[in-house]
Amino acid sequence: MRTIIEAGIGRWRSAVIDQDGFPARLTFHDSNTVSPIGSIVDARVRQVNARLDMVFLDLGPLGEGVMNRRRARQRVKGAVKRLSDCAHEGECLRVQVLSDPGVLETGKALSVTPRARLVGRYVVAECLSARDGNSTGKLSLSNDLPPKRARALDAALSPLTAQAGVNLIVRSRAASVDDAFVIMEAERLTKPLSAPLETGTLYSPALIDLALTAVEDGDVPVQFADRASLTQARTVTADRYPDLSARLDIHPAGMAAFEEDGVEDALQEALADRIVLPSGGWLSIHETPALTAIDVNMGAALAAHGPQEAIRRVNLEAALAIAHHLDFQDIGGLIVTDFIDMRAKDAVADLTATLDAALGEHKTPVERTGLSRFGLMELRRARSGLSLRQRLLTRPATPGGPNAAAQALSLLQQAQRLGRQAQPGTLTMAAPEAVTAWLDARPELIRALEQDSLRQVVVKTADTVSVTIQETGRTGTVTA
Repeated sequence: MRTIIEAGIGRWRSAVIDQDGFPARLTFHDSNTVSPIGSIVDARVRQVNARLDMVFLDLGPLGEGVMNRRRARQRVKGAVKRLSDCAHEGECLRVQVLSDPGVLETGKALSVTPRARLVGRYVVAECLSARDGNSTGKLSLSNDLPPKRARALDAALSPLTAQAGVNLIVRSRAASVDDAFVIMEAERLTKPLSAPLETGTLYSPALIDLALTAVEDGDVPVQFADRASLTQARTVTADRYPDLSARLDIHPAGMAAFEEDGVEDALQEALADRIVLPSGGWLSIHETPALTAIDVNMGAALAAHGPQEAIRRVNLEAALAIAHHLDFQDIGGLIVTDFIDMRAKDAVADLTATLDAALGEHKTPVERTGLSRFGLMELRRARSGLSLRQRLLTRPATPGGPNAAAQALSLLQQAQRLGRQAQPGTLTMAAPEAVTAWLDARPELIRALEQDSLRQVVVKTADTVSVTIQETGRTGTVTA
């Protein structure tokens, strides 16, 4: 196994390649310019609406936020008779934007929580809730820490929790590094959570910290797609994450790492209307606000096998594919799967055993029901953020296409690659109006591209997406 990391403009991506050389997991690490999810902001209460049972907040640069009664009551100890017991208009609150799919809808208020939480590589820090019953913070140490280490960290970190008023959780991974790195990370994470309130202040971790924090334990290589980000990572790991230092390297394919290891192909397959199975059958995945529906279909499997054998093969292949895509696409919540109806009890037993074995390899547990007489099975998987489809396919910029943000980020990625070539000239990006409008609203991304490419960048509206280097008499082109 190994992890590959690609540093982009506004977004980094990391992928886990399994022991067979196939992409097993894909993770996006977004700046708050690209996505507000996870951002911590000091917000002003704009309205306490008792009729809607909602607290509306001004999130400054992020727009409007909303907090429901269940989350608002975390600020109050004891019984809550009225919503106004939890917050009042004009009050300044520190909140965190949640990973609610609704954040993708233009004009919709962002769902927030007062229980802000920052996950580090060795430590997790979170704001206190009034219902914790402790105003000085609490320290929790992993049971995997040796007793001597646990006592030393308790002595070092307990004063910090009391002073900062923040809960700290020391993870088992802390056992692999010296106490100094654990303490330093705890201090770094508590700072934005315990700083004095100041309306409009916005905080989110650096993209390189998000990417390195997410790297799994073990001694598998961590390969970067370019030398600049590798150099940066070596500096950061030496200062903050020493357990990763010896694992860093450059990917042999450089900026084409995700293509070379099949990640881009796997991404396109995952987003297709039909995911084709080896037997000729196929499955489709459709996400709705309430649930994700997965439909298993016979397809061309009957051409090579008898009816019962074809059904058995397609269902078993679908079980493996579903287990893979739940993880790769990060699909959470309620999932309802419509398998092809099977009569034989041994065939049903084979199906459930195959699915359970595949799901058992997941880091995120998945619960399931049995197979109903209609061939339906319900599964439930905890949400850890936006799914791949929510991130890339909702709110299309063009009918049937990816959303404006996804197109813009893909355009920036191509421009970054072309901009690093030796050919001089102006870097010109052309795209439909919805995409250029998204970029125009985020000038910091264009400035970052100019700094990365060391050249001027021009954005133009056009019917097709393209990236070119333009100079007198010559043009180099990459077309999306």
